[in-house]
Amino acid sequence: MSQPGTAISVVKEIEKYKVKIVALQEIRWNDEGTIDINDTTILYGKYNERRQFGVGLAVCKSLVHTIKEFKVINYRIAILIVKAKLFDIIFIYVHAPTEEKSQEEKEEFYAEIEDILSRINNSKIRIILGDMNAKIGKEQFLKLTIGKYSLYETTNDNDIKLIDLVTGKGFRIMNTMLPHKDINKSTWRSPDGQYINQIDHILVNERFTNTVNDVRVYRGTDCNSDHY
Repeated sequence: MSQPGTAISVVKEIEKYKVKIVALQEIRWNDEGTIDINDTTILYGKYNERRQFGVGLAVCKSLVHTIKEFKVINYRIAILIVKAKLFDIIFIYVHAPTEEKSQEEKEEFYAEIEDILSRINNSKIRIILGDMNAKIGKEQFLKLTIGKYSLYETTNDNDIKLIDLVTGKGFRIMNTMLPHKDINKSTWRSPDGQYINQIDHILVNERFTNTVNDVRVYRGTDCNSDHY
């Protein structure tokens, strides 16, 4: 979103699909703050020392009054707490290290998420979402946690760490729990359009998975991004 006009294009697509809350990665802005564009408010964190990454969210202005807290943890993680009718909803927005990053960087990322979760009351709705850079398999012994509708048969290293997180903290990966066509599962495409991946995920704590109606990809968005 560092290119001129990109934020406006993103908001246009968000409002076209009438999405109320959206996780944003690779913002690459040089500060923390908020900005209003049309009927959407963007809350954002700054990039790292190499001017990379940066996470945040876009929220419909009609919901801004429900925000209890927005906190940027670092250039990969941010937290939003929203007041709902019965429970607070806690969104943890993330951008995980890619497979080739060092083990230390990956472990620090997941340790930070675990630390955040350890400080949140289990009675609240907790949703972790974003670019996890992880390919989920279809291992039968993990069926209750990951379902059976992934694009892949086996896991990669990042996915093992993700599965350790969801099993250890009582989450389920909802986008592989529900059946859809493959084109509505893939979340990333290669620049030449020849390859697709399912690496963005939505995790919900087990107590509240029955509140999820559906999770799917909408491929029609046009935001100059390699992610859907």
